[in-house]
Amino acid sequence: MVFRGLLAILGTLFIAFTSTTTLNAVQQCGKLNETQLSNGKLIAELNEHPWIARIEFTDSLGDRQYLCLGALIAPRHVVTAAHCLSYDDTKLSAVVLGDWDSSNNITEQDCSAQGLCAPLPQRIEHQTVAIHPEYTAHKIDNDIAVIELARNVEISDYVQPICLATAEEVSAALHVSGFLRPKSQRTMQRIKMPFKKLPTEECQKKVRHNTIAASNICGISDFHPMSGAALIEAHGEPRRFQLVGIAAAGFNSEPSLHLHTNIRLHLDWIQQNSKM
Repeated sequence: MVFRGLLAILGTLFIAFTSTTTLNAVQQCGKLNETQLSNGKLIAELNEHPWIARIEFTDSLGDRQYLCLGALIAPRHVVTAAHCLSYDDTKLSAVVLGDWDSSNNITEQDCSAQGLCAPLPQRIEHQTVAIHPEYTAHKIDNDIAVIELARNVEISDYVQPICLATAEEVSAALHVSGFLRPKSQRTMQRIKMPFKKLPTEECQKKVRHNTIAASNICGISDFHPMSGAALIEAHGEPRRFQLVGIAAAGFNSEPSLHLHTNIRLHLDWIQQNSKM
């Protein structure tokens, strides 16, 4: 009887430990500061949106270029746009996390105007790449890929994963998180900006010569984000950021109009290819 009682106690403790561990794992994603969320600034703070990844490519001369972005969803996995991994003249070489200022070298610390400095960015080589098997460039459909890193990132206030969107559609304010396209020259620091979602039909009317797949999230924002930038929303209790979309395309004829791959339609595929 004493032995059975001891087993019951140990079982209860194990369940409590497992539940707490799972809860803590969930709570470590999508860090949200309500003051930062509502301050209306274009430039994010040093520790704001710590899941943004810069995707590094190397050309035939060995020069490094940062052509796309991604979003860290787990300590070893980054979601990005499939078209980013389809360049003919460059090859994927690494992913950089914790970088706030794209105008300087990743071997330098990023510091705010107030003198606050972040740790050096983490550059991690990639191990494998999974591109959605139904990705089509001409239709901008299923434009999504998962990069597995060679090792886990070091989690800190400046590098943390974002939560994946739940299957439930949420009526909430959307924001684009990442960096602007270099040609915009608005700022070289990490940004955030509101995103107004539009019906697919309305978007199609604006860009008649391009086919917009219904699986994309279409909308407008003030500036051009880089491919792979994160479309995010605040949700839950306590509120946390969820990854809703990945920037897939923009249009020269409609500079404020952008397409984002709908993460909710690919949750199972993402989880299968990130071992979550």
